[in-house]
Amino acid sequence: MSPYRYRISFSAHHPSADVAPLFDQLGWEPDHLWLAGQPRLSTLGAPRGGVHADSYGTVRLTEREPREWSQESLEQCLEHLQRRLAAHRGAMQDFSARGGRCGLSIGMSGQDAFGFELSPQLHRALAELELSLGFDIEPGNEP
Repeated sequence: MSPYRYRISFSAHHPSADVAPLFDQLGWEPDHLWLAGQPRLSTLGAPRGGVHADSYGTVRLTEREPREWSQESLEQCLEHLQRRLAAHRGAMQDFSARGGRCGLSIGMSGQDAFGFELSPQLHRALAELELSLGFDIEPGNEP
């Protein structure tokens, strides 16, 4: 298998409700968090005009540096995350039932062509948690 690197983030969106309680339940401190209707601000806190259309939060789940496939394959990492989130299945499903959506964003890169495979069991387990998977695959070293 050709080497690849990846990063994973978790995000939650809701049309109106605060997503912070979900992050609290999961035991994660969001890197970015805002409420629907709050003024949009730049990363330096300057007004950008307008307001946020929905509530949103995100947290990086892998280290700042991309994880090497030789440390832990993408499927192994997703299996560990699924097991951790399974303890919060009720909260995840309730959030979804109230109009929210959650997902894992996976950034990947590799110098050469590469591939990976996710088992049907993992797909099913992540779907039961109402999680979407988003992939951003870039050539080169940095996902």
